[in-house]
Amino acid sequence: MSPVPSFYLIGLAALLIGSLAAWRSRSVELRDRTVTLLVLLHVVALTLAVSDASWRSFCVVLGVLALLEMVRSVGGHSYVLLLLLASLVLGVAQVESLADHWSLGLAGVLSIGLWTVVGVGRGVVRVAYLIAWGVGLLVPAVVMLVGLRSVSVDWVVLLLLATQANDMLGLMAGKFFGRRPLLPRISPNKTVEGFVAGGLGVVIAGVAARLTCPEFARLSWVASATILVVLFLAANAGDLLFSRVKRCFGLKDFGSLLPGHGGVLDRVDSLLLAAPALYSCLALLEVA
Repeated sequence: MSPVPSFYLIGLAALLIGSLAAWRSRSVELRDRTVTLLVLLHVVALTLAVSDASWRSFCVVLGVLALLEMVRSVGGHSYVLLLLLASLVLGVAQVESLADHWSLGLAGVLSIGLWTVVGVGRGVVRVAYLIAWGVGLLVPAVVMLVGLRSVSVDWVVLLLLATQANDMLGLMAGKFFGRRPLLPRISPNKTVEGFVAGGLGVVIAGVAARLTCPEFARLSWVASATILVVLFLAANAGDLLFSRVKRCFGLKDFGSLLPGHGGVLDRVDSLLLAAPALYSCLALLEVA
């Protein structure tokens, strides 16, 4: 079976487990998250299976929604929004040309990560952060997310399986078994138990990807394990990074578009670091 149908069936099985957990715990949040993920699963699987163009369009829509949420959170002006929208659209339109400059995109992502850790700032500095975040993190992340599909659909499936397994198992383990906070000053709800369970989820996703994604299966076990470790660390770093941003802005969520999750940024935070991380690994392995 090809990677996308396999991803779809694996996603359905995972959501069935999630729905049983929601029913058993009578958790409205888990129920809403599961329903939202079910809708997203169909949209993602469809756009991923059809063509590069459909996946590119979907990624642009995600990027625009994420950008709108961040601009609203920061209080940016319309000219800033237009600048960042233009950068996003032009960047995605030039994926093939930008692919050879992946190291610059990775440098931008790491720089914005460092700025976020130090602190976002206020007033004019906050608007400057917004511009830098859009150009240095959002645009490279979306470009590399589109670029992964251009290399092979297998890599997008691997990315989605690993990040979502990390998120789902981490959330459920933290909710039912979490006792020890991981980094309470940054993300009060993230626990050591959830972190470990997320790692287990990435391992399970890696095994599933080896069975369903021929491109991933061609790599050596050492290379495969290295990629999975990088994805695990990047996904958790993305989650923590955006938790830090929310604390700087005094927000609980970036929005309310996705029931049970919050905004688009609350859903894709791990992808925005994991996509550049995976593309960088493939470039270093001379796969991309």
